[in-house]
Amino acid sequence: MARRLSATAAETDIVQTGERVSVSWDFAAELVGSEVITSKTLTCFNSAGADVSSTVILSSLITTGTVSSLILIQMSACVDNEMYNFKMIATISSAKILQADLFVPVRNVGPA
Repeated sequence: MARRLSATAAETDIVQTGERVSVSWDFAAELVGSEVITSKTLTCFNSAGADVSSTVILSSLITTGTVSSLILIQMSACVDNEMYNFKMIATISSAKILQADLFVPVRNVGPA
């Protein structure tokens, strides 16, 4: 089972190579009234600035239902000693644009 991280907490969590992790961005505090997220753009860059979205991001979705404020992704850490920078851009039903960055470090941690 994959670990689940929130976008605000994940910056302090270390992910191991090959580990599958679920990450969520909750934009509820940014939405007013009946606003919902209507679209998203998610990219992932490695520490050299290369776009590695296709190898690191396994899937992504916007939650649906009464309140649509959560974006979920499934990621897989591919390279040891790497720092991935996820860039999330969400468009809201009122045409407002929200942005969030998330840094996820990858370190293989062996037994002490």
